[in-house]
Amino acid sequence: MLPIKGPAAVKSWFVDAKKVIYTRTTGRFIKMPKKMDVVWLYQSHIEGLAEPIRRDIEDDDYITTVAFNSQGNNPKQGVYFPMRRRWRDVRKVANHITPYVKSLEEPKSL
Repeated sequence: MLPIKGPAAVKSWFVDAKKVIYTRTTGRFIKMPKKMDVVWLYQSHIEGLAEPIRRDIEDDDYITTVAFNSQGNNPKQGVYFPMRRRWRDVRKVANHITPYVKSLEEPKSL
């Protein structure tokens, strides 16, 4: 299980500063985002990246995400892929998946 204390609260995905790899305020990438990194959109919405992002991405460029608990263009709520989002709507990006997967691969000491 991912170590997120309140997964329904968007801010909880960005509490661990070591996992935040991009912020709109600095406009810098600490690391390049990977698939399923968490993207904070608008004021209170998170989605997973469905594809890598180019370092030279511009505000008018689009990214593709997997939207969680969303209606998309459907009357039912659920998980929707792909969703096209403008890069300018991204506030932050955090990498939780890569560190989590690596922790599973590390041998456990007895």
